[in-house]
Amino acid sequence: MMYRFFKQIIKVALFFFFKKIVVSGKNNLLHNGPLIVVANHPNTFMDPLIIASLMKQQIGFLGNAGIFSNSFFARILGYFHVIPVFRKKDIKQGVKPDNNQSFSKCHEYLNKKGTILIFPEGNSYYELKLREIKTGTARIALSYKSLKSLDTNLKILPISLDYSDAIQFRSMVSVTISEPILLEVYEQTYLDDEIKGVLTLTDTIRQKLYLF
Repeated sequence: MMYRFFKQIIKVALFFFFKKIVVSGKNNLLHNGPLIVVANHPNTFMDPLIIASLMKQQIGFLGNAGIFSNSFFARILGYFHVIPVFRKKDIKQGVKPDNNQSFSKCHEYLNKKGTILIFPEGNSYYELKLREIKTGTARIALSYKSLKSLDTNLKILPISLDYSDAIQFRSMVSVTISEPILLEVYEQTYLDDEIKGVLTLTDTIRQKLYLF
């Protein structure tokens, strides 16, 4: 109920903030999970709001573990299904980030037919070019598919965002929704060689997002 309430507020706010939001490929939207939505990340604040406004279902997010440092705020993030991901800067120096628990939480959420939004570039910068894509999305998706006890009908939905000016009031934004990526093509490769499977899927995600 609260999610729907905030979503309506966000839709109104986006209507007044942007002069125009042009959406291509609406027919590619999927409103049932399990689903991973991937997108480029030129605007830290607006990107998740725009994507959430397009999806009929509630979506969860992956967020940097650093924003969970406040226990009260962490509870709010948990309500909105934000799952922490640990980076080198979020842990002690010399310790390797361990996101196995985060991946398990993603699997649990997806298995409830959930939808998760991931920005595979990691950080947000206002650039026209696509930055290096991290392998986390492919690792989550393919490790999920390999667990046969789960609902393995998982797909990846690529969404590309292009702003005329990412921070300017009454600017324009173009949203391109590509055809979903079916994971069956990569599943056997992953089972034979995990690293090759992850890198192959990551490259496909990069190609789908590199539209500008």
